Amino acid sequence: MLEYVSMALSLGAFAWGWSNHRARRNVEHRLDTMRSSHFRLAEEARREIATLQQQVKDLKLELRRQTGGLKFEPTMTVGEAYEIHPHAQDVFTSFHLGGCSSCAVSPDETIESVAINHGVDLNKLLTTLNTLLDAEKGSTVLQQLQRQPNVSIQF
Repeated sequence: MLEYVSMALSLGAFAWGWSNHRARRNVEHRLDTMRSSHFRLAEEARREIATLQQQVKDLKLELRRQTGGLKFEPTMTVGEAYEIHPHAQDVFTSFHLGGCSSCAVSPDETIESVAINHGVDLNKLLTTLNTLLDAEKGSTVLQQLQRQPNVSIQF
């Protein structure tokens, strides 16, 4: 008799363990589905935020153009300067701001902070950048930019 009771308890424990295993697999499947949905939604949100940030930048630039206030300012970021004029990067490079590892600049830094951090005359930099916006003077400025190495080797 004890054998039958022990067998019945064993079968009950086996059935209970099997039931718990199936429930755990169902919960894991639901959790994986939720994680997948979460990561997909997070990626969609990141893409949407990037799109909206680009639209805000474009609208700021268009507003400056329409109000006649399109000029390089100290509070403007380097990235915004690059967007205003295609040759702004050439001006920064001629002042040894960006273009190499020793004089790299972040697109999120302001023109003022970049000039201060690299010991560049802010007024001269802004004057050169703003001259780019003048159609007549812009091409001559590009020709006058002196690209000198920031390292000199003497033998």
